[in-house]
Amino acid sequence: CDTAVTCTMNVASGARECGECPIGLQQVPDSALSSGWRCGEVDGCAEEPCWSSGDFFRPCMDVLAPGTGRVCGECPAGFAAGADGLGCVDVDECAQTTNGGCWVSPEDPTVLAKSANELVRTALSARLMKYR
Repeated sequence: CDTAVTCTMNVASGARECGECPIGLQQVPDSALSSGWRCGEVDGCAEEPCWSSGDFFRPCMDVLAPGTGRVCGECPAGFAAGADGLGCVDVDECAQTTNGGCWVSPEDPTVLAKSANELVRTALSARLMKYR
């Protein structure tokens, strides 16, 4: 039997009986033991992986025995944790109060800035011409 389990002898049959693996461990094949198995770590990430979508994923960290399950890392940039606490949802940055740093107008801000500068220069030139 694996050292993590209780081994008892069945008096009637004379056979050795191995107990259950502790929480966080599971039976995995092992031909070196007479039972044919040993207790191995349950991979919480393999059992229930964290969220992923295309090239985006949420890192998964297995909880080691005697714990069980997994812990999901942060969602990638541009995503936020979903209501279930496990998934990630795309963040609409333009819907945020700061407009996600986007320009308020659909027009290119550099074009508008150039236009504003040209208007100021034209107004100043007209004023200067008036006083010559």
